[in-house]
Parts: sequence; structure tokens; C-alpha cells
Amino acid sequence: MTRSGLIDDPLLTDVPVVEGYKLLGGVVLFQKIGQGGMGAVYRGRHLRLNVDVALKVMVPPTGLAGSEADDFVRRFIREAQTAAAVRHPNLIRVYDVNSEGGTYFLVMDFIDGESASDRLQRKAKPGGAALREIEAFEICLGAAGGLAAAHRKGIVHRDVKPDNILIDTDGHIVVADLGLAKAFAKGEGSDARTLGLSLGMQAIGTPYYMSPEQTRSPRDVDPRTDVWSLGVTLYRLLTGLFPWYDSDYVELVNLIRKEPPPDLRVLATDVSEEACAIIRRALEKSPDDRYADAAEMQGELKRHGNRITEGVSGLLADPAAGDAKKLAVVATPPRVETLTLIGKQVLGDNALSLPRGLVTGADTPYMHSSQARRSGDAESPVAPAPTAAEPAPVAGEEQLKLACSGRASCVTYSPNGALLVAGGDDARVHVWTSRDGTHVTTLAPSAGGVWSLSFSHDGRRLVAGCERRVAIMYDTDGWEEAVRFDEGHRGTVASVAFSSDRIHLASGGSDRAAILWDVQFGLALKTLLGHEMPVWSVAFSPDGRTLAVGSEDSTVSLWAIPAGEKTAVIDTGLDAILSIAYSPDGRRLATGRGQRDGGGKGSVVIWDAATLEALTTIWGHEAAVRSVAFSPDGRRVASGSCDTKVSLWNAQSGDEIHTYAGHDSWVRSVAFSPDGTRLASAGSDKTVRVWDARG
Repeated sequence: MTRSGLIDDPLLTDVPVVEGYKLLGGVVLFQKIGQGGMGAVYRGRHLRLNVDVALKVMVPPTGLAGSEADDFVRRFIREAQTAAAVRHPNLIRVYDVNSEGGTYFLVMDFIDGESASDRLQRKAKPGGAALREIEAFEICLGAAGGLAAAHRKGIVHRDVKPDNILIDTDGHIVVADLGLAKAFAKGEGSDARTLGLSLGMQAIGTPYYMSPEQTRSPRDVDPRTDVWSLGVTLYRLLTGLFPWYDSDYVELVNLIRKEPPPDLRVLATDVSEEACAIIRRALEKSPDDRYADAAEMQGELKRHGNRITEGVSGLLADPAAGDAKKLAVVATPPRVETLTLIGKQVLGDNALSLPRGLVTGADTPYMHSSQARRSGDAESPVAPAPTAAEPAPVAGEEQLKLACSGRASCVTYSPNGALLVAGGDDARVHVWTSRDGTHVTTLAPSAGGVWSLSFSHDGRRLVAGCERRVAIMYDTDGWEEAVRFDEGHRGTVASVAFSSDRIHLASGGSDRAAILWDVQFGLALKTLLGHEMPVWSVAFSPDGRTLAVGSEDSTVSLWAIPAGEKTAVIDTGLDAILSIAYSPDGRRLATGRGQRDGGGKGSVVIWDAATLEALTTIWGHEAAVRSVAFSPDGRRVASGSCDTKVSLWNAQSGDEIHTYAGHDSWVRSVAFSPDGTRLASAGSDKTVRVWDARG
């Protein structure tokens, strides 16, 4: 029985059929997404991972035989492995490279969206032929971020073009086919040129996007070749045209090598001079005159992007992305019952049990981009609970004591509870397993002391607010630096917070400003001014619609998001606001107060988030309260103080539940584990301590 419509696909002739579906590499294929000279891409369901993936079937260049064919296979696998080793939010992830029955394939992220080329065709300006400047820059900025990560690993893409830049329905950018163009170059000798011509240059690049040096030899490429191709891409997105065009390959190469590109301002009169300058430098004939790599070009794109965003975020998000292709390609996703039957036949006793009611597609729990963002849930499994053989912890007992090389300023748990992370004035971010404090990694942001930390709600990103005017975002799968938020603050970034939709990041600084950022590109969308003294804390409401900003000037300002408009101010009239936290239901707001130098008594005040009335004031600390946090159930609030104490309070009545003693200097940060059973604290005594919070 034929269900998927792929039974007669010539590229899948040798792929077995199980229950009416082609099965390759443990992936049940049900839709053909696209096809090119290198092969075809299919959408399928991964039986073991239980997610939709993209599977790319590769076809070796024609005319290869014997040892040449073997060399191609080895090169293809090697380059795919190299690409898989580079982890970055703006690079498509390769999960597997393999062959079955002579069919070579890669298993990659499935992107629910469209390419930049599709977007250009679908959303060109009325009466024109191109995207708006701000959209084109966001696309190329995201691509530059991914390419910069590849360049740092010594990898050159060699085929950067709109078709290889993908945009998911949430507007997230990923670069595809990293490293694969190189795999299709026959060799590094002079014969590579001949092969390129015979293949219409498909093997070593796409002609219209190739740099002058790339037209001469695939050996003569470095990151500046990708810079050129990205410049051509930006030119095309802004004008709808190629800077050089000729149907004859030899004439095209001659134009690329010798002729300047047509004046962009003549073709698109509304494009800024700054954009033209960036493109001109990227398209310099001599590689030495271009940006040195994608990172340098990314910096220029980012600076210009900051000037033209006008406080707008999520410009590329579009639920309709990819709809045209979905309608054009008939697909019959396998039902749960069918997947279960296939799993039992293929995996036997190792088959995973799929929950009933689960269907493939955009509504499935998924590990990437738009599908995961819509779910709103953490994507990793929660940390394992203690086994029965372990002794039960005593309420209020110190469970872990972890040493830092400097004063610990901030501490937080990953959303799934598996990791405990702290930062301090040693300019390091320390990552441990939360279960037993096993060291995982140490990050060195190279931006001075680390004052604040925040995980995205899916746990895939960690942002560190640093002393030297910058916040740095890391991809937690590999812990590679992903984005720098460095074009905004003029002082220490004292506080950072992700919005629940993961589109925005907020930061507060010693420069008396709070800034709303676009997470993907690191662009400053709004600078929120009005405080007379440093901003020490920022917090989003759970729905992401309000940002609370606390300042040393004793006020809390509330801002509507994403508009960035001030809606209210709470004037506490007493001491600095050093910490802010929303309750999980968003109905209450807790503030930690006191003198910044630690002197005098400190207090915790719980406010009604709607009426802005003080509900409870807790006077229980002998010095300033540096940090407050609600428990996940909202029934308790924790505080850390300069009096060296960590306290746990009833959030309704303000009654003390427990006070934890152990630090011998200021407690600067507190954080609950996601299940609410543990409470972590970071202190100036260079320790992070974990307490039992069930008391």
C-alpha cells in the first residue's frame, strides 16, 4: 500500500518500504521538500527521537568511478562530520551522516518555514522587486552569525546564497549546507577547475554568488569568499537583481572578475547609504579589501541594524512561511498506529512507545525553532529524581557547597533543573550538574565580572550580563558564544532577563538605563530611560507583556512590551530597589530593598501587580536584601541579604519559614530549582550553596 507518494521516487529506488512508507536511517519519509543538483531533501519522522527531521539524500557527481567514487564518499562523510561539529543557533544541525544500500544521506533539523529566496519572491515590496532594508538586514545578520561560528572553526561554506538561508515561522534564521559544497569539489588540484565547469559550478558554488578568486580555483577560498557571497545575497534581497548577470558562464565570470556592480542606489532609491557602503566593501575584488570574515561583517550589519530597527522586533516572523510549498507538495504523515507498527518491525524490543494522539507536524513536541517556541515548554527532560537508595535530605539542610574562584554574584538553574550556573567577579561562568555539583564547563566571557545570568525558557540559551558594558548569549548545546549584546549600555550590565516567548531580552545597567533587545540578532530595540540612578534589576511578567525595572532611586517602573512605553511607576520612597521578581501567575511582584552598600535594615515587599498596592512588607534582615525569588508554586518567597542570611518566607502572610546560615559574607543571589525543592544562593564568600527548601 502506497501512502507517502515517494514509492516511485528514483532517488529512493533502493530504499526499503515498510507499511507503505520509505524508511531510511530510522526515518519514516513522507514528504519531498525539494531537489537540486546534489540530491533531494525529504521530511520524515525519526523513530527513535520521535521528532520530524529533514533527510538529505546525496547523489555523487556523474562521471566518477572506482577510487574517485570512494574518495567522494569519504570526503562527503568527513565534511558532514566537520559541519556537525559546529554548534550555533544560526546553523542547521546535522544529527547523522550514513549510508544504507548505497544511498548516502544526512539527517538534519527540519525547518518549518522557507528560504530567503522564497521570502524574496513571496513578499517583495509592492511595485518593486525586493525586501525592505530592515528585513534584508535581519536575514543577513542572522546568516552572518552562523557563518562567523563556522569561520572560527576554520570552515568556509563556499555556497552562501538565499536558497541556503532558511527562515522559520518565528523568524529565526539558520544557514544550511555548511561544509557540503567543499565535499563536492573533486579535489584540491588543478583538475578541480575542470570538474566545476562540467558540473555547471554546482560542485564548488553557485555562479552568481561566487567571488573572483572562487571562479579561478576552489582551493583559493577563505572566509572572505563567504563575505563576498553574503554581500551578493544582501544586494539581491535589496534589489531583486544579481549584481552581475549573463547567461554565458565565461562572460559571467569576466564580469565578476573585472566589472564593478551596478550602483545599488539607482536600482533601489530607498536603500540607505550605510547599507550601500557595507555591500561595496563586501564586494571588493581583492579579498584583502573586504571584511576579514563573517564576524567583522556581522559587526557592521549589527551596528546599522541597531540604527534602522526603530524598536521593531519579530519582523521576519510569519506563520505563512512555507505555506505555498506545503500546498504544492502532497504529504500524508504517518499516523501514530503506523509509526508504532514500523517501530516494532524495525527496532523490535527497542521500539519507543508513542503516546496516542500524537501527530507529526508543527504541533508535535519538537527540538527546534518555531515548533518548540510555540509549545512554551522546556524541551529537555527534567533532572532525575533521587532514587530510593539515597537518603532523604533534611529540611533546611545545606546539600551542596561549591567553590568559585571569585565572589559569586549570581546563580540560576536551567529550566529543566539539570544544571546549576553561577557567575562572579572572577569573570567566569561556572556550570555544574545540580544533582551532585559535578563540573560541566567554565565559560570565560572576556568582558569583566559576571553580574547577572538568565536562561531562555526552553533552556537553549544562557545570557551573562557583564561588567564591561556587554551581555553575551551562549548556546547551551556546546556552550559556544552565539550573540553579543554590545551596542547599548555604557556601564555594567547588572541584570538580564528573557521574555517567555524568547523573542526579547531585557537588561538593566549602572548607566541608569534598561534596554529591550532582539534576542536573535542582538539588536537594541528600545532604550528605556527615566531612572535617576543605576538600574539593578529587570523582570518580565510571565506573559511577557510587561517589564518591571528596579532602580537605586527607590522606584520601580513598568513598561508595556514590545511597545516600550512606560505604563506606571511605583515610588517606594525608601532605599534602593536591588531585586525584582514576578510570581509565577503574574499577579504579584516582589522587591528586595536596602542600601546598596549593605548598611541599614533590608526588606522584602510584595505588591499587587495590577493595583500596585503593597500587600506584605517583610522586615527580617539586618542589612540590604540583594535578591528575591518566588518558588515555582508562588507560595513562598526567598531572599538573600548582606547580613549573610538566606531566608524563606510565606508569600501570603510574610511569616518566616526558615533561615539558612552558612555564608560568611554578603548573599548576592538566590534561585529556586524548577521543582521548588532546592534553593541555591551565591555569596561574596566565593561559594554557591544549595539548601533543602521544603521546610
